Amino acid sequence: MSYNFEVRPVLAAKCFSCHGVDAGNRKAKLRLDVREEAIAKKAIIPGDPQASSVIERIFTKDADDVMPPEDRHQPMTTTEKELLKQWIKQGAK
Repeated sequence: MSYNFEVRPVLAAKCFSCHGVDAGNRKAKLRLDVREEAIAKKAIIPGDPQASSVIERIFTKDADDVMPPEDRHQPMTTTEKELLKQWIKQGAK
């Protein structure tokens, strides 16, 4: 699986506006654009998608917890969700 061609475009479109480089817009003090920081916060646990909070949040049915939030009007498709799950399962490289 290619991070640059498959995973990064999804994260850039759906996640980085709130969890990326811009500290002024960053939510929950979580950066998903820096692998080490995402791992340290347990947002991504390489090899274990079920324990990764990113997977929990994108798959939840709870409107208060789902990511991206519904008010962002950028829901993830099932394909995008499964892609992120598979990427983490393969080690999130």
